[in-house]
Amino acid sequence: MSLQNLLSTGLEGDRINDLVKTAMNELQSDRDFDNYIGIVEESAEQVRPIFDSTSYFDEYRHIAENPDWFATSLLKAAEREGEGATRLWALSACSQDEREAELIKRHAIDESGHSVAYLSIFDYIFPDAVDPDFRKQLKALSPYYKMSDTPHEGANKDYAHNPTIDDYIQMNIAEIRTTIHHLLQREAIAIYCPEESRSRVNSLLDKLLRDELNHVAYTGELIEEYIGRLGRDKVARLYQRRLADFHDVTQEEVASAEFD
Repeated sequence: MSLQNLLSTGLEGDRINDLVKTAMNELQSDRDFDNYIGIVEESAEQVRPIFDSTSYFDEYRHIAENPDWFATSLLKAAEREGEGATRLWALSACSQDEREAELIKRHAIDESGHSVAYLSIFDYIFPDAVDPDFRKQLKALSPYYKMSDTPHEGANKDYAHNPTIDDYIQMNIAEIRTTIHHLLQREAIAIYCPEESRSRVNSLLDKLLRDELNHVAYTGELIEEYIGRLGRDKVARLYQRRLADFHDVTQEEVASAEFD
């Protein structure tokens, strides 16, 4: 499935498989990712994660009808992306594999930029919605990483370790869930966004989506490589267990009207 097809078909449940295949196609690689894709499909079939269900999509759409809730959700997205960037920065700093460290560093830089992008989207859709002094404080949500910067542990001691297959699986699932959230956000943004800002907001959204799919793809590629080292069965069991964990956490978040 192409990126355009992913956008045009909408969200009606059971989209994980299409999303993952689209992400891997976007890599434009000659490599075979059948083991990784198969594990995702099998795990999704067994777990049936709530964040890939029509009921979840409908609940988001219902809550997003409240403009105050949706505006706040954009600010929370900016905060979440900024926090995620610092965690990835620490993970990159501790990676013992040069290639993997570089991939995670680029991921962290993307997340840093996403924090800024969500603030820009907020400004375009809800101009003058917050006090100017508070808006200035929101700039601190992003660490503003650049390729010329050197990753360091910072205060993220829990993420200061050499990354493992468990890390890549959790990152992969998190990025799949984030991409689904992004597609839901696009629907709400189409409703709230003023016509004069639509082109600029759509450009930001397209960059966000490409980045999220790339994050699914590079972690999927690393998982495929680990399958060759550890064996398919071991990786499949761990993937299914972590997908179930994300399902449980997401259920708790929905109960609190959170869609992170």
